[in-house]
Amino acid sequence: MVRSVARLNATELGFETERFVAAQVKLPTTHYPDGARRLAFFEELEHRLAARPGVESVAFSNRMPLRGGWSTGIATEDDVARPASQARGTDAQAVSVGYFRAFGIPLLRGRSLEPTDREGAPYVAVVNEDFASAHFPAQAVLGKRVRRHDEAPWITVVGVVASLRRDGRASDLRPQMYLPAAQTSLYPVRLADLAVRGRVGPDASRRPPAERGGGPRSRAARLARDHPRRRSGPRPGPPAVRPGPARRLRPGTASRGPFSLPRAGDRT
Repeated sequence: MVRSVARLNATELGFETERFVAAQVKLPTTHYPDGARRLAFFEELEHRLAARPGVESVAFSNRMPLRGGWSTGIATEDDVARPASQARGTDAQAVSVGYFRAFGIPLLRGRSLEPTDREGAPYVAVVNEDFASAHFPAQAVLGKRVRRHDEAPWITVVGVVASLRRDGRASDLRPQMYLPAAQTSLYPVRLADLAVRGRVGPDASRRPPAERGGGPRSRAARLARDHPRRRSGPRPGPPAVRPGPARRLRPGTASRGPFSLPRAGDRT
């Protein structure tokens, strides 16, 4: 029993869990009724947080690892004769461009998601190794096209990343498809989770160049940042968020953020 617990605790998750501050952001539908407005909120919030001292990377998605997710049927161009009721399933997530970098998920083949992967551009996805082997056994997955159902647009696979255990160390590796958060028509779920990873080393607390010193220019920059000009229309801008010091996300501390991970053998 002790050996089994030790082996389970030594199992790699496939993503980083240290130096994160994380939150779930619930946007009111009255001000953010559609995917485009929710995306604009998260992109602006990401921009502000990335400029804060001590921040290494920022990511957002519909759900972060260890917080559940979204499953969908998937069909390939080779499945044209397969009834929709027999569509194969996969886990799916809508993620920001910085998602893989923030969590340390390595790119194995092809390319990652890019800022140009937005509405109006070709629909793309990055998949994990298990997706490639499950849906395209003995085939090169890059350039293949998939879609969620008969009326959905075709999505081209442009990259392959390493697989991870989304639901914890005891969970299995499963097929996973990552869609660009900026291509809002591809997914029916709401963007809701945010993660900020802190920097380590001598530059951890260094401020951006425009904020150094105490002259009028630096004070004006801070004022413009913390009190942006009011926009027209009903949608308010993101609140000024000041994340606390980054810390390791310790196992068994659910109140500290969405990435808490109970160790095997701990009481839940």
